[in-house]
Amino acid sequence: MANMLDYLDWRGDVSFKQSPFNEVDNVILAQLSYLDLEGIIPTIEEGGSISMTGLAEKYRAMGRNDEMNNYEGVVDPLTKYLPDKMAAGQRFREMRFSKLQSTFDKENQEQFFAFHASLPHHTTYISFRGTDNTLLGWRENFAMTYTTAAAQIEALRYVHATCKNPLQKIMLGGHSKGANLAMYAGALVNPKVQKRIVKIWDNDGPGFREQTLSRETLAAIRPKIYTILPVFDVVGQLLYAPEADKLIKSSAEGIYQHSALSWLVERDAFVTATNQEIEQEAEPIFSAFNSWFRSASPEKRRAVFTEFFDMLDHAHIRTLSELLSADPKMLASLLQELPNTSKETRDYAIDFFMRLVGNIANNKFHNFSKKFQETTHAAGKMTTDFMDNLVKTISLNVSSKGESHGKTDG
Repeated sequence: MANMLDYLDWRGDVSFKQSPFNEVDNVILAQLSYLDLEGIIPTIEEGGSISMTGLAEKYRAMGRNDEMNNYEGVVDPLTKYLPDKMAAGQRFREMRFSKLQSTFDKENQEQFFAFHASLPHHTTYISFRGTDNTLLGWRENFAMTYTTAAAQIEALRYVHATCKNPLQKIMLGGHSKGANLAMYAGALVNPKVQKRIVKIWDNDGPGFREQTLSRETLAAIRPKIYTILPVFDVVGQLLYAPEADKLIKSSAEGIYQHSALSWLVERDAFVTATNQEIEQEAEPIFSAFNSWFRSASPEKRRAVFTEFFDMLDHAHIRTLSELLSADPKMLASLLQELPNTSKETRDYAIDFFMRLVGNIANNKFHNFSKKFQETTHAAGKMTTDFMDNLVKTISLNVSSKGESHGKTDG
């Protein structure tokens, strides 16, 4: 079963003149943003640009491939092969990259990353990164349920700051949260810039709260949006979002279909799903989220998620990989912090968060729940009745999904 890496092997030597930019090219550029490209792509302040060949050489020389192996369950490690494969063929070899902006601001709870990639016919593709391995990025994701996130505001500023050439055509794109940023910026950018936007690529991005982006505002640019979703879709069903323009097949099972590297490719397009309807098994997951969202006020969501992520921060847990590691020291540190949180936060936030992460991690949580029980037993007692409920929740999520081996990008 072929994916975007196979596409680069097959069609890497087919120029954009021979075959125009397509949906697979779009996802390749969106996925590329998950790599650590700081110090490689010139920033806005530095000016200039770098070719795909130069990017691949620098990325290899800086030894950053090994970093991807630490993102288990978050960003598919196969992403690290993109630079060399893109540089190997004529299609991407001379593409130039510029205007990198990377923000990691703990105080303002912002994780933002974007760059420009040059295309033929005076067109630029702006790639926005989705959620990475940092819990700061995940904190910001949950902040989107009660406020306009800092990354959304930054995405709009970025487009205004970097798209001043009146002759340049623009494509915006990203995967997951990156797609959300692309749609937000495209919908709210000033009319002169918006007129130059030829396409907004929504690659399984979550939706919006009405107060952040109204349905009317999103509907006004809907003709420019192209939404690609896997048939087992959860992320693209959260809050209110555009309906799929194309439902596609994936090599993964369940929620792991969110990973763009699992999306099946045939020639120059993703493989269209036979049944153009979201699989029924996905409905309980996104319905549970949307039901909780409707029942809790913005103030409630803010209080619950702020306290929850503060607890993880006080436990010195900085990445999702650490949270999913099932390391006894990490679990012990987490247990020390739990009594300092309100019962409401434990019952709402941790249960809710673990349901989502449990689906992402799946079989990894078999080990997590076992070690969790061992750690709490060694401590002499459960901190609260919630501990039992947490382990049961995780076990139920895992057993209901069965064993699978996909990777999920955020």
